[in-house]
Amino acid sequence: MFALANVASALALWGYKVLCVDWDLDAPGLTHYFNTSEDRKGLIELIADLTCENEAKPDWHDFTEIIDYSRYEGRLHLIRAGSSGNFYFQMAQNTDWVALYENHGLPEV
Repeated sequence: MFALANVASALALWGYKVLCVDWDLDAPGLTHYFNTSEDRKGLIELIADLTCENEAKPDWHDFTEIIDYSRYEGRLHLIRAGSSGNFYFQMAQNTDWVALYENHGLPEV
């Protein structure tokens, strides 16, 4: 995880626009590396929204946050693993990955 964060930071410093996604749903940590204090929805909520039949497909842009260090100049973005609320781990454990791939087209989203 920290290798990803270091490479992402270097690429942002070099002028590339970078999106980091914290896929480590069991032990998320990119928010600690980038020292983000804002608690917002992340990947697990985005995935949960994909399974809601009554809602429009979520826009992944709504789940990103800008890592706002002056040296990155707005080029480094993060999708955290999820919000830090009490239901995060319950949501992560109850996610039906097979249904997401078979019924909701997860790879194509």
